Amino acid sequence: MASAWICGPVDTLLHEGRLDEAIQAGWLGDADELALLNGTFPGATTHVVTISRADGQLGLYMSLDTGAPLIDEVVVGGAAHKAGGLQEWDCISAVEGRPVFTLQATLKALSAVPMNQPTIRLQLVVRRRPLCGGSR
Repeated sequence: MASAWICGPVDTLLHEGRLDEAIQAGWLGDADELALLNGTFPGATTHVVTISRADGQLGLYMSLDTGAPLIDEVVVGGAAHKAGGLQEWDCISAVEGRPVFTLQATLKALSAVPMNQPTIRLQLVVRRRPLCGGSR
């Protein structure tokens, strides 16, 4: 497994599978979100999406009130929208092959990829929960 993007102690705890300690340290997620990140959530599907940074701004809004890095909105016309394959409430679980566990680590990983260069592509791994009456 590739080394995770780490932004602080919560990322380290989650990478090590220490959920209770991560929650005590301030992570807003729960066991279901960690299972989604790790690919063990029952019925969840995994999708790999490659985004061209030449298409401009990424065009993703992320949820601020969850522990896992969940997509809140895919902006029409943004690079992520043009790439296709991303949906509201998808959980970003890896950036460029390296696991992410928190929004902060995801933002760090995304900012490490140069923008507006035709040859630069960004690969995201997202996990999607099965549909349950339209709720997340």
